[in-house]
Amino acid sequence: MAVYRSPTTSGYELKALVDTPAVMGTTQTDFYSGPTSRWDNGNTLRVTLAGGELTSADEVLVLGGSNLAAVQNASGDWEVIQFTTATLVGTLTYDLTGLLRGQYGTEAAMADPVAAGARFVLLDTSITQVDMTADDVGLAFNWKYGPSPYGIGNSAYASKLAYSFDGVGLRPLSQGGDGWAQTEVPLGEDSEAYEVDIMNGVSVMRTITSSTPAITYTAAQQTSDFGAPQSSYTVRVYQISASYGRGQYRAATVP
Repeated sequence: MAVYRSPTTSGYELKALVDTPAVMGTTQTDFYSGPTSRWDNGNTLRVTLAGGELTSADEVLVLGGSNLAAVQNASGDWEVIQFTTATLVGTLTYDLTGLLRGQYGTEAAMADPVAAGARFVLLDTSITQVDMTADDVGLAFNWKYGPSPYGIGNSAYASKLAYSFDGVGLRPLSQGGDGWAQTEVPLGEDSEAYEVDIMNGVSVMRTITSSTPAITYTAAQQTSDFGAPQSSYTVRVYQISASYGRGQYRAATVP
């Protein structure tokens, strides 16, 4: 398959050649949210594939990156997951267990639930990434894709108009990685910067910036925001990227 792109309705440029079918399918069960940064042994995801197969992998291989897949929620966002066990339960149908959830900063795509019928894609070597730059993020392009032996005017080609990519792979994570032997986990950014929102329900009362992993929220500030010092308050912490902006937040209640 060939993938072409244009900012207008003409002058399409070849951006990718896809030579291997992806393993794709749909979920057959509702998929509920689960824990992050540890194994989700409570959820089972049943998936029916259009073709191909899924296989199990040892935990150590999954922790090393094996059995990576994505599930799309009703809003169009993708949760990246991993699984250790793929049990064949019917024709092209598997139960996936031993899950790692919200990988690569996609925990916000979890829902209660992502309803059955959601799209599923195995993220293996058959996936081809479209050639794009950071400057292309957020820009709406017109796309055409179809059998590469034919020109883009052939009826076998399909179109996707005014579609943009959000570049979430550039978004800072809401928590550190797995550098257990290190005193500090690498940031993955050129410089260290954070923003902390002080919350009152869904309302932001104050935003505090910091270049270190600590802030002070004074009693005077609490009185200004809430009328009196608080016994506890809720914060949302964002890492800041020079190229992307705010990352995915992590929320906590501070006594």
